[in-house]
Amino acid sequence: MSETTGVRSCPPEGRDCDRVHRQSHRAVDHCLAAFEHGKHVINVTVEADAFCGPLLARKAQQAGIIYSLAYGDQPALACDLVDWARACGFPVVAAGRGHKWLPKFRESTRTSVWDHWV
Repeated sequence: MSETTGVRSCPPEGRDCDRVHRQSHRAVDHCLAAFEHGKHVINVTVEADAFCGPLLARKAQQAGIIYSLAYGDQPALACDLVDWARACGFPVVAAGRGHKWLPKFRESTRTSVWDHWV
């Protein structure tokens, strides 16, 4: 167990995958450690992929391993919806989803939104 991340640095011997912590920065650390050990990663940590997905995909490609989203999680569903829209001929200009539905969250501005995530 790493003191800085709170997760194991790589899956135990003999295992191809391991659980990744829900906190995005810890999940990113865990993914990077898995890449260093030649382990494939299926990421189900929405925040980690939203912030670092392209970087993680590039790092995995450089390591010659697979980095993927799990079908059914939010990023994978968003990607699927974008693929569907493009296949139908719709121009996609943005895609995403928020999950805080209370009115105070809808009234957030780009400066006040961060107060809801602290």
